Amino acid sequence: MTDETKVQIFNPPNRLKTAVDDGRATKGIDPNLLAKAEKAMEDVKPQVEAHMKSEVARLSELMGKVSASGGQDRAMLNEMYRTAFELKGQGTSAGYGMLTRFGDSLCRYIEAQQNMGAKEVAIVKAHVDSIAAIMGRAITGDSNPIGLAIAAELEKVVGRPT
Repeated sequence: MTDETKVQIFNPPNRLKTAVDDGRATKGIDPNLLAKAEKAMEDVKPQVEAHMKSEVARLSELMGKVSASGGQDRAMLNEMYRTAFELKGQGTSAGYGMLTRFGDSLCRYIEAQQNMGAKEVAIVKAHVDSIAAIMGRAITGDSNPIGLAIAAELEKVVGRPT
């Protein structure tokens, strides 16, 4: 084998592994730092929820514009995608796991659609209505039975297996 065809494999060190607790008292994450981080997250939770509620309101407003255009206003769909993407990213961190799931499904659906018609707009609206219901009813976690059933049906339409 010539030098040109030789392959060299590099295995970089796993630095994360050294920071995670392996059962010994001398390693791992400092429990005091973890408690401090959890308290900080709890302290900002009201602001995060307020921001998420405003984003859900924005999503509903955009839905009205998308419906009015019959799904033909691509700029509004792109803005809807960005808003859903932000909600998807914040949902689980704020305790709204179902919001993350519906946001992900909505993003996937918008991204996959080249041309929107009445059926596609109705599917987008079902996502938006579900997201609004989750925030409006403060449904936290990711195991609400009604939410799971709706998510499973929407994900069948979107093409993501549950």
